[in-house]
Amino acid sequence: MTRYCSAILICIIMFFSFDLNAGDPKGTYRICKATGSSAISMYCAPANQVRILSISVRFSAAPSTAGDFSIIFDSIQGSAYDVLLYKIDPSVASATSIVWNPCTLGLVYGDMIKITYANPNGLTYGILIYYETMS
Repeated sequence: MTRYCSAILICIIMFFSFDLNAGDPKGTYRICKATGSSAISMYCAPANQVRILSISVRFSAAPSTAGDFSIIFDSIQGSAYDVLLYKIDPSVASATSIVWNPCTLGLVYGDMIKITYANPNGLTYGILIYYETMS
């Protein structure tokens, strides 16, 4: 009886011995998202090292007023290292959907993706940033 109970206890300890504070395991897919109908100033700041897979936005209608939709890498190292990754004026192409797929874009803890758009027409939008954990 004692052996049996010990075996169960060992299994229970092994089952719960994972580091619950370690965050997501490598290769886990996650999403940052935002929706609204006012100006966009969205930050995505994952809690560990990640690789950005894609960024998409959907507008309820095509914008008719000029304005830049921008995707910016906001570095933990400071503003001297921030980089404009992608910029488009959705009113020029009457775009209702924008998808940006970086070849390779890694973020370390503290780096962020910032998305800005004045949304001058007050359109409803939905933004999805898909990323994969790397550590």
